[in-house]
Amino acid sequence: MSEDNELSNLLKIGRLIELCNVAKNSDSWMINKWYEKEERVYIRPLMSGSDIDSSKILNASCIMGIKLSKDKITFTQLRRLLTGFQIVKEKTKIEKTKTSGIKPADISKLKLNLAYITARNSNLTRLTDLLDSMLDNERFPENTDLNNKQFELVVTLLEGVIAYHKLAGGRD
Repeated sequence: MSEDNELSNLLKIGRLIELCNVAKNSDSWMINKWYEKEERVYIRPLMSGSDIDSSKILNASCIMGIKLSKDKITFTQLRRLLTGFQIVKEKTKIEKTKTSGIKPADISKLKLNLAYITARNSNLTRLTDLLDSMLDNERFPENTDLNNKQFELVVTLLEGVIAYHKLAGGRD
């Protein structure tokens, strides 16, 4: 079995910790080849449509975390990105009122932050493109509980990326 098929098989059967350990010892060329194949199945579907497919979040975060670990992205860079999302998530919990939900202004600020982060490090483009598309207005109708659930999925994806990045040997 070729190495990229082994990686795909581990992903398919949900052995993500083992997948990260195998990926840690794989060369960047192999990971890039594997990423391109799996991106079509798990990441691209998250970039379109009105709902975020929660069944793809875990595998997508693992794939992205492994890819970013090989692209020399640091743990600190990812944590800074997550901080902005966590602030919005906590702010939404605190402001629970009859008009609860993620405000368009918060989404706009996050999108601006994504643009800034991408400009500072082009190796983050795949992740920031994914997050930007997951924050589309279509997915976040104003003042609904649906947008809270959708936003929590975006935060979960980002938290997963960080965890799998670290597990796959990502730098501090």
